Amino acid sequence: MKQPKQHRIRAPWIWTVALAFLAGWGNHGTAIVVAQVIEFTEVDPARQNAAADLQQRGQFELPDNFLEAQIMGGMGGGENRGIEAVLNESLQLRIDSLDRVCLFSDSQRQDLEFAGQGDIRRFLVRVEQAKDKTFKLRESLEPLDQEKWQKLWQEVWPITQPLQQQVQNGVHDTDSLFGKVVRSLLSPEQQSRYDVERQEQIRFRYHAMIDQFVADICERMPLTVVNRETLIRMIRELPEPTRIPGNDGMASYYVAWKISQIPEDQLRPMLPDNDWKLISRFMGQVRGMSEHIKTQYGQ
Repeated sequence: MKQPKQHRIRAPWIWTVALAFLAGWGNHGTAIVVAQVIEFTEVDPARQNAAADLQQRGQFELPDNFLEAQIMGGMGGGENRGIEAVLNESLQLRIDSLDRVCLFSDSQRQDLEFAGQGDIRRFLVRVEQAKDKTFKLRESLEPLDQEKWQKLWQEVWPITQPLQQQVQNGVHDTDSLFGKVVRSLLSPEQQSRYDVERQEQIRFRYHAMIDQFVADICERMPLTVVNRETLIRMIRELPEPTRIPGNDGMASYYVAWKISQIPEDQLRPMLPDNDWKLISRFMGQVRGMSEHIKTQYGQ
């Protein structure tokens, strides 16, 4: 039987996010507005009947790939083999991208591949440890009714969240073995080219995040052309992030956090009173996420 495909759909409107905050969503210091679509290419009748029977009895089934799906989010993980394949592909793309700028020697490329594989192996060990903890918890709570399912989720969240955050930041980020080897291998000339290219990539992605965010605002709260351009300019004049996670699930929150740093007397004249009241409350909530956001984006 083919495995179900899971897709993450980013909520496109800042109003959706704002209302989520104001409604009290956002456990563990963050709010997640996610729609997951499960698309079965084939259906196993026996499994379907068993699931229906459990549902009628008010019980829940924990899929075998539950933990991997939570860790990888929308990045294509499934079985542990799927996680490894995704990380290997990410590593090769990372090395190829750096090679186009730095022009690695064969020995430099081999050292980077070796370091990157070490990061992947260590991550997979952590995944296996998390799986063991999760399924021991599941066995202790079975059969899973709604109350026990909620208890299981509360116990599993602290296990999966650090792994999910590492995937979002990049298993091969600057603090990884791969990142340390990159810094030790590059010649001064290569380092200079690398620094310039890296900052240009960050700036390009950051400007795209800003443009998308402002476009989403305009769908719900129309701005004049002048106000739209002014808002984009004011955000871009703020300090740029020093890094951007590979998974941009926090992009809207980051741009909103940057807007919250714009003085009120500059921002408020662009918005009608009713819109300002809602946005200002939302900004207050976003400011409460400052430490988490700085961890993801640097500044």
